[in-house]
Amino acid sequence: MENLVTSVLEPTIEPYHLPYQLQQVDNEPTSNLKSRLEQLEKRIVNEALVNHSSLRQAAKTLGIDHTTLVKKLQRWKRDR
Repeated sequence: MENLVTSVLEPTIEPYHLPYQLQQVDNEPTSNLKSRLEQLEKRIVNEALVNHSSLRQAAKTLGIDHTTLVKKLQRWKRDR
């Protein structure tokens, strides 16, 4: 996100500024903001988990507490 803020010269960051992987969020008109944000959050968390060998490292990279990450993963697993 910091990279986008510094590299986008326009006053607003638009979806086309995002990396391709992040643009693949469900954009159907029936999707509400909450579900679309959760899809995006899951993709970002997944990417961090793939790129780090532990939950603690992934959480640190994401800028959240380890327990927050664990709770999110448990909630998403339960909601399947």
